[in-house]
Amino acid sequence: ESTVKAVLDNVHNDTVRGMCSLPDGGLLTAGGKMDATVRVWDSFDFDNASPLVKEDLDGATDEMQVVTNSKILDQPGYVFDLKVLPDSNGSGVYAVAAARYNVIKIVI
Repeated sequence: ESTVKAVLDNVHNDTVRGMCSLPDGGLLTAGGKMDATVRVWDSFDFDNASPLVKEDLDGATDEMQVVTNSKILDQPGYVFDLKVLPDSNGSGVYAVAAARYNVIKIVI
């Protein structure tokens, strides 16, 4: 049986095109063309999310942690894919490679 750790609410204004886990436990998400943002979700927010109780049509309730805080990156904008490029020296610093058509942007 799987468990929902957190729900990312109001994530993007369009389809979520990509997701990528971060070395620090966070998450990157990329919105579709109408949204054109890449967002960083901090792992701290996953552990300290606000609880939300939802009731289904049968009256059963389910409690989920809802995360609404994210940082929108200035670059790269609308992308098709995301990859994390960790520092090979183990510093904890990482870059994000983002691809759209024939362009790859690397953002630190």
